[in-house]
Amino acid sequence: MLHLTMRHRILTILCVVAACQNLGEAPSSRAYDIRSLARPVVEGEVAVGFVVGTLSEGETWVGGFGETRLGSQEAPGAQTLYEIGSITKVFTGVLLAGAVLRGEVTLEDPVNRFLPAEAQISDHASGPVRLWHLTTHTSGLPRMPGNFKPADAADPYADYSEADLFAGLPKLKLLSPPGEKYLYSNLGAGLLGAVLARATDQPYGELLRERILDPLELRDTRIVLDEEQRARFAPPYNADCNPASEWHLNGLAPAGALRSSTGDLLRFSQAMLNPPKNKMGDALRKSRDELFVGSDGKIIVAFGWHKLPNESVITHNGRTGGYASSLTLDLEHNEALVFLTNSPGREVGVLAAQALDVMLEKEVRPNPIRVEIHLSDAILDRYVGTYRFGAFQELVVSRREGGLLAQMTFQGAASIYASSETAFFYRAVDANLIFELDESERPTGLTLHQNGQVSRAQRKE
Repeated sequence: MLHLTMRHRILTILCVVAACQNLGEAPSSRAYDIRSLARPVVEGEVAVGFVVGTLSEGETWVGGFGETRLGSQEAPGAQTLYEIGSITKVFTGVLLAGAVLRGEVTLEDPVNRFLPAEAQISDHASGPVRLWHLTTHTSGLPRMPGNFKPADAADPYADYSEADLFAGLPKLKLLSPPGEKYLYSNLGAGLLGAVLARATDQPYGELLRERILDPLELRDTRIVLDEEQRARFAPPYNADCNPASEWHLNGLAPAGALRSSTGDLLRFSQAMLNPPKNKMGDALRKSRDELFVGSDGKIIVAFGWHKLPNESVITHNGRTGGYASSLTLDLEHNEALVFLTNSPGREVGVLAAQALDVMLEKEVRPNPIRVEIHLSDAILDRYVGTYRFGAFQELVVSRREGGLLAQMTFQGAASIYASSETAFFYRAVDANLIFELDESERPTGLTLHQNGQVSRAQRKE
């Protein structure tokens, strides 16, 4: 599915132009900059589609690029829905801020106060886990529950219930003293939503709709979509532009279950930047307050929001199996940026970062579009085998139609693409493999280049 026909390439380019024309003129030069940055990503055939939305000087602009569904000839737009993953944590943070203002909870409340007797978390010697620790990822709880064992890796959260969540809590050991160290935790964010539901005697989804979604008229921001919304929901693809699975979060819904649209997220951004003068507005305003600053000043967290150091900017991103998203607000300049995609590859991720560079008027980072060359079956076949990095880590290289797959120990297989006869790159992550050959052109090992690190593996005979 990655290597499309020339007919599809021409169609996709036309979709880029059509989407921008249909949405009208942009209110600022920044939108034109984003358009120019987006075009190579679509023309390079490394994404199915994505939507960018901006709010600046009181005006909104939305640009839809590529297609909603591969081969559909339908460009995405402001009303196209996507999974927004961990941006859900921001909404959960607003619920916490509102509950504090209503006197229903305090930030210093121990989490155990709201949990069943059989679901108590063992206190650390320094003290208990408190509510503010959950929204700032400083609880010491691990990233995922210890009893999280998905029945379906393609939809990993679907069978993890709130009962499972509570059953696993007493067995957990905190990884650090609460309130001292930032350790990103989906478990903590999911638990926060469950606690708020118990504190207010309302299911999380109902609480979300009553206190945020309905008052702000966010009609397309939902955990479960109705039939009409399903028709506007962009299907998921992986980084290789192959069909992926939707994610259905159950017991950890407050950590990442929401679907939304660019239009809704821009409306939410407008309310966050200019809160109305009511209880809803008070909660939005409070949710921007800093709650934790790391010892080096580089990590600053509010109610779910992450704040950029030395900037008046708060942000959060999201990633699920077939989607990526980001939401950024510049509080000082009253601006917002929304980025949603259903094909979360490396180049699309860099494009989202480039759009943020444009918004913040910083030097735009490069985004080279990597191009695959096609190798003969004979050349591809010689790389098939197992490469050992150490006693416990191996990389298995196998064939796929027209190319290769690489699978690291305890990880899923990912496609790799040839940039030369010996060099291959991933689309799922920013990483490269370079094979080493002997005089007879037989592979003897490889090197993995990722995140500035180089690791060598010996071919296993």
